[in-house]
Amino acid sequence: DGRLRCSFDPSGAATGRLSSSKRIDTDTGMNQQNQPVITKMFMLADEEYILYDLDKEQAENRIVAYCAPEPLMIKAFETGIDVHRQTYGLMFNIPINEVSDEEGSCSLGTGKLSQRYWGKKTNHSCNYDLGPDEFALTYECTRQEANLLISRYHAVYPGVRSHYHAWIQNQLSRDKTITNCYPFERRRLFLGPWGRETFKQAYSHFAQSTVGDLINEYGLAALDRTPEFKPIELLNQVHDSIVVQIPIALGWKAHAELLTKLIASLDVKLKFRSQEFVVPTGLKAGLRLGLAKKVKHYGVSIETLAKKLEDV
Repeated sequence: DGRLRCSFDPSGAATGRLSSSKRIDTDTGMNQQNQPVITKMFMLADEEYILYDLDKEQAENRIVAYCAPEPLMIKAFETGIDVHRQTYGLMFNIPINEVSDEEGSCSLGTGKLSQRYWGKKTNHSCNYDLGPDEFALTYECTRQEANLLISRYHAVYPGVRSHYHAWIQNQLSRDKTITNCYPFERRRLFLGPWGRETFKQAYSHFAQSTVGDLINEYGLAALDRTPEFKPIELLNQVHDSIVVQIPIALGWKAHAELLTKLIASLDVKLKFRSQEFVVPTGLKAGLRLGLAKKVKHYGVSIETLAKKLEDV
């Protein structure tokens, strides 16, 4: 029927995130949460509709930064610095504005990737304590290079290991439970053997479960329970984002108002100990998901946002 379908499993992951797979009734479709850009090029809005992708920007990285807390990471997020460029620049003593995102600009690994790429992968990996062997295998670099990146990362961001990882381990030693951020405060009991593998699961669980609860409770549930969101049609949920479509006939001002209210719902304030922060929501719009364009929406009027959407 021209549709790509799947079955979502609300208990698919211990973190509380949804998982998706082929439909359980017809054995058609596929996992819709891990599709590459090339597949997204074939994902189109219905006739007379426009697609919107609402994404919680660098959500897991922000949660680790604020909950550690790690001051250098927090400063990057609050001042608009690209945290991945910052990480590579600090690790190799290069000015942030000189860190390249051009493929082939870094000799690490295969030599085909960018400096920013290695900053990004090191951020994601070291937040959750990926070891040098796993790092080397995952990102196709030598063990020596993996050790270099890991050691320099923790020298730049000492709070990740000395505060975030240390807190997780201390909490597990008390009662084997980890409780994620307010307003969720959902507890998970870890019954695995005491050691590094259980610690790694807990490091990732804290951030991933907070993001999953945020998207599910303030995104999916809000769409279902709020009458004024009825014109918004939910198409997909991808762990830290939701994809929707809205009929163009509704009018661009109505689109802008609906999106602004949905983003306001998603931008709930998170709290952990003395830290309070919001994970911002990025917005993309287009007729083809793979070509959706970023739309600046913070700090603009409804009329200005409506014009931006119409231009797209």
